[in-house]
Amino acid sequence: MLGLFVTLGVTILTLVVILLWFVPHLMEQQSRQSSREAAQLREMLYHLLSEQEVVSIRQGQLGTSLAYLQDQLAYLEGARNDHGCQKVPDPGSRQVNLRELEQRIQTIQLQWETYMHTERTRTEQDNTSWAYLLSLLTAVLERMHELSSPSEPPTIQRPMRTRHEHRCH
Repeated sequence: MLGLFVTLGVTILTLVVILLWFVPHLMEQQSRQSSREAAQLREMLYHLLSEQEVVSIRQGQLGTSLAYLQDQLAYLEGARNDHGCQKVPDPGSRQVNLRELEQRIQTIQLQWETYMHTERTRTEQDNTSWAYLLSLLTAVLERMHELSSPSEPPTIQRPMRTRHEHRCH
């Protein structure tokens, strides 16, 4: 009987030692994982801001191109209005210049529409990605809260014993 108590005591002490090692180990793993996830989130945010900066630069370039185009149109209209003071180009070259200008305008307009469609698609993808990321983060935080909140130890239900009556016939 004494041997059984000693064995039971050693087993309990072993379980306590394992528990005292395992809980901090799990907390350390959770801490490392959350720091990795935070670093990934920072990196994703950095990439998002970089992309936003590129978009702003492209918008500035498009604005500059449109301003240049407006200046060219104003110059052509000014040349047409000042035809009395300056040498007027022949109508054939004027038609060619207008066609070239129309083609350039159509090309710029097509590029602008393509750019806007691409940016709209990219924005939708970014918004979807952020929504998924935020839902994942919410789930992780809820799980961390569940794991870190003190919970009641599970109750063990004893099976109900019924008395059986044994009869011999």
